[in-house]
Amino acid sequence: VSRQAESSFRAAIGDYDTILVRDNIVDLDIIRKKAREAAPEKQGKVLCAVGRICEAKNYPMLLQACDILNKKGLSFTLWIVGGGAEMEDLSALKERMGLTNVVLWGPQGNPYPYMMAADGYVCSSIYEGLSTTTIEALALGKPCVVTDCVGMRDILGDSAYGLIVPIEAAALAEGMERLLTDDAFATHYGAKAAERAAYYAPERCIREIEELLV
Repeated sequence: VSRQAESSFRAAIGDYDTILVRDNIVDLDIIRKKAREAAPEKQGKVLCAVGRICEAKNYPMLLQACDILNKKGLSFTLWIVGGGAEMEDLSALKERMGLTNVVLWGPQGNPYPYMMAADGYVCSSIYEGLSTTTIEALALGKPCVVTDCVGMRDILGDSAYGLIVPIEAAALAEGMERLLTDDAFATHYGAKAAERAAYYAPERCIREIEELLV
């Protein structure tokens, strides 16, 4: 589902001509429609992360990045939408760190109003195949700051459509700070997000998959 995943696959099993990359199908119109439903009230700047609470999503590092920004005196809220096996551990870590500006919303049937209401999207993953939630954030025109895990460069290029940072709390915090404080940065990547989303139109993705069947 991504060129980086393809490279890892080839390294594991061999360099075969029959290995192809095909994007996941994401219904952009449905996402935009669902995003218009009622969203939680917010005060001030809000960043949002969406995904299962599991090792791959690397949320403890995201909390570390928030702690760095809190100690610098930035005023913001982080929304984390999702549930999973590590929810209790993450909640306990949040309490130990005193992160009162981090809200764990748990699993939501419709996460898109949360994404739409936020001022930017953040992904802290250690690994992905192709980050569907990042594509969904692009569909909603959200400026993105993401970690440099598999698939992100397929989606965002070399930070052409969103900022890709090393998988480090300090680097992620720096990117988040730019989202929160640099209006030109956020506006630029918001516009680039909307531009890039067009590439993931389901018509193209479906057509390329159908071509394998004829």
